[in-house]
Amino acid sequence: MNTGIIARNSVWLGAEFAIDFIAAIATSVAIARVLGPAELGYYVYISWLTRTSIVLGGSGLPAGAVKYMAQYWASGNRGIARSVFDATVRMQILLSCLIAAGGCVLVLTFGDPAYRVAALLLVLSIVPAMVNTMPTVANIATENPAANVPGSITSAGIYTLGVALSLLFGWRLIGVAASLLISRTLEAFVRGIPVRRWIRQAPCVSLPEDVRKKMKTFSAQSIVLMVLGVVVWDRSEILFLRRYSADIRQIAYYSVSFGLAENILGVIRIFGNSIATTMRAQYGRDEKSLRLMLPTAVGYIALLAFPLYLGLAAIGRPTILIAYGHTYAPAIGVLTVTALLTVPKAFQVPLQTFLQANERQGFMVWWGLCSAGMNLSLDWLLIPRYGALGAAYGNGLAQLIAVTGLWIGTVKMFDLQMPYRRLGRSLVCALIMGAVVWLVSRPFGPVPAALVGIPVGIVIFFLLLRLAQMLDSNDLYRLRQMRSSCPPAVRVWFDWVINLVVVQSPPKTTS
Repeated sequence: MNTGIIARNSVWLGAEFAIDFIAAIATSVAIARVLGPAELGYYVYISWLTRTSIVLGGSGLPAGAVKYMAQYWASGNRGIARSVFDATVRMQILLSCLIAAGGCVLVLTFGDPAYRVAALLLVLSIVPAMVNTMPTVANIATENPAANVPGSITSAGIYTLGVALSLLFGWRLIGVAASLLISRTLEAFVRGIPVRRWIRQAPCVSLPEDVRKKMKTFSAQSIVLMVLGVVVWDRSEILFLRRYSADIRQIAYYSVSFGLAENILGVIRIFGNSIATTMRAQYGRDEKSLRLMLPTAVGYIALLAFPLYLGLAAIGRPTILIAYGHTYAPAIGVLTVTALLTVPKAFQVPLQTFLQANERQGFMVWWGLCSAGMNLSLDWLLIPRYGALGAAYGNGLAQLIAVTGLWIGTVKMFDLQMPYRRLGRSLVCALIMGAVVWLVSRPFGPVPAALVGIPVGIVIFFLLLRLAQMLDSNDLYRLRQMRSSCPPAVRVWFDWVINLVVVQSPPKTTS
């Protein structure tokens, strides 16, 4: 595994995630507290529809661009990589304008008059959000995620400031929606201008016809996968909650729980996305070595996913009460279920990227249809009776089924040897840690429970890793490579963690 490149990309993806994470947590908590569950429920509903339009409209072209740009850039055919980028940018701009125009018509025709201005602003933000995907994937395809960080800083800063002013001066949903539009527009400019400069340094060539055909097929399959992904991996349950639940607050309870679980997933995907970036480029360098990367990757992802999600489930009560207040107390059970059932989703990115890099999207489409059907069936059965809790069960069980199918299919198609023993030991360590955290934090109020539970969980899990001897000399070598990519201030803590969890065998001596 290209540890050095993955470590460097992980650091920059981590920086970008940290910026987005802090802004998202700060703004979402403030919005939820000021608006309350009822008004937040409607805002989440409109925001989800807008975000879904962005995801669906920005799925096929960017997916094709990042795959083929990475492949040809890594193999030295940079002229073709540029032609891939130029062609997809033009189509993306046109597509974003068409989707936004259609959304405006729907808002003006069917939208709630009380929220019409806010909804229009959210719909207009589709254009810069979709256009911004192209410079983003260009930086990822060339294994330079650091170039995405300035745009994230700009966007997060403007959005956070705008939300603060909106809530302070009583602009409420209109101010929040306007802040989102402005932040997305500035992010697109800050990220897009530098990309246009360096991409023009590559030779300008015509896009080969065979590449064009491959891109069309790949992009079409990606659109289908993204439609299915919105059902299985995103909050499609919001539609069922809006239709079958008389209490619109159920949308807010489900949304805050889903959002917290997604923030945890963002931590895991710092590593997962950096591996995915290298996988795409590795297909252009050495296709055979790509098969060695996935088993190693899932072993490390398990070391992150199991303790983070089981820990979140163990401190679900103090998390909700501290962040959102007692008004959102009904979301505590929803968060616990969501955290436990979102664990399989951590393995989605490396599995899907591996299949995409090997051009096996046909299997993903077929299995995605099965998973989406199961998800919709579970939602239809559970949400009318159980509301947000039913949505959590429906979404989580569908994700478990989806990842299990992807896992089994990938292993059989490529005859991979997955690290099942390491996965099992990681899960046992995380289960013990989660049980201890739940027991020690249960007697306390929200704040003391968090102050006690979180550090206890961290120390116990690290000690269990050491006792179970989960990390060996190969892991130590990779960790040291990652250490060199960390800022100097972080290396002291990095060394402390390594010394705590890794049992280093003494060197052999000869007499």
